[in-house]
Amino acid sequence: MLSSSALGATNGWKPFRDRFANALNVRGFPKIPGQDAVLRYAASGDANPGGDAVNSADPDAVIATVRRWLGTPYHDQASLRGVGCDCLGLARGVWRDLVGVEPQAIPPYSRDWGETGVREVLAEGARAMMIGISIADTCPGALVLFRMAPRAIAKHVGILAGTGIGRIWADGKPMDMTGVTWRWYPGSETQGADPFIAAKMGAISTLAYRGLAYVVFENLALTAFGNRIPQLSFKIFAPLTDADTPENMVRAVTMIPASGEFAYATSAVKKTDAGSSSAVNVNAASDTPDIEVSLDRLEAMAPAVASVSLVVAWFGNDLRAGNCTVRPKVEVAAKTTVPGWSVNGVARAAALVISQIDGKPVYGGTPADFSVAQANQAIKARGLRVGYGCRHGSRPGTGHRHTDRR
Repeated sequence: MLSSSALGATNGWKPFRDRFANALNVRGFPKIPGQDAVLRYAASGDANPGGDAVNSADPDAVIATVRRWLGTPYHDQASLRGVGCDCLGLARGVWRDLVGVEPQAIPPYSRDWGETGVREVLAEGARAMMIGISIADTCPGALVLFRMAPRAIAKHVGILAGTGIGRIWADGKPMDMTGVTWRWYPGSETQGADPFIAAKMGAISTLAYRGLAYVVFENLALTAFGNRIPQLSFKIFAPLTDADTPENMVRAVTMIPASGEFAYATSAVKKTDAGSSSAVNVNAASDTPDIEVSLDRLEAMAPAVASVSLVVAWFGNDLRAGNCTVRPKVEVAAKTTVPGWSVNGVARAAALVISQIDGKPVYGGTPADFSVAQANQAIKARGLRVGYGCRHGSRPGTGHRHTDRR
């Protein structure tokens, strides 16, 4: 499910439908009576509720258009790709991109997912512009409306596609995940019940929500959010489902950057500088080492991959093979990290330093031995084969063995 806050992500509609009789109630409230609301954009040959003059929007075009919105930050009541949108803004943006001018102005609305009322305003507006379909006929590209709280009206929408999770925002700002205990369930048919929920509700009463992707935050501190649950937004990654796409045909990949002293470490490496400490290998996500994020995204975006060639860069000092000595190098001579850097028995203090421009290294350093071992274990733990290789190049950057004359 692709939406500005992908709390309803699912790997497929059938398990979604089979577990919850009502689409509006699917997010944890399957027993609350309500009115189903699953719709789709008008496709070729349809009598379009929005008028005969508008363009059609076939499912494949809808999904391709939605993916262009991935990475757009959350912004209440906005609808501008790359700048900001909320869940309704995403649906509106897809409409404009594919169908045409919005047929009516959107009145102001609240951010309260728990809002109650006698009218399903969002559902009524969607039905006036889109084609209602049964749950049994739901397929990728469909718009699904959610009721997010007991006795509340539907206030959240998403477009059915596929799942994978990236950064998280709270109230439109990147969420600091330091010290936060949370778990992401991708919606597989084998996922188990969350242990924290089971401890509270009892194992027998706790569902595994197989087929439904969801996130669990354990004892999340709410002080920074005004002692309320913040508006959460998730960056979603979704592979194309066609068998003949590169994502589904690639069987092996080469993992780079090859250089970077701790780029392959699966545990956080802390750097201490002027009394402060920071993780040098946690950048792509706020609480997960970069290689783990990369492997997560690899599995989500290229599910057919079975082999990974792990590249480790050492540096040569001459373009002439007969005169070239290949050695590991560091980015800077003095750096305090835990764990420390060491390659082939050479510690940082004894290692050569990579060439610099304006006081900055021109390459990342050779990955520390322990980080390469961690990467190897992490790749194998995911059921992938690990390979190593060296391709020679005559210029820096053309192969896995770089030339650095220092």
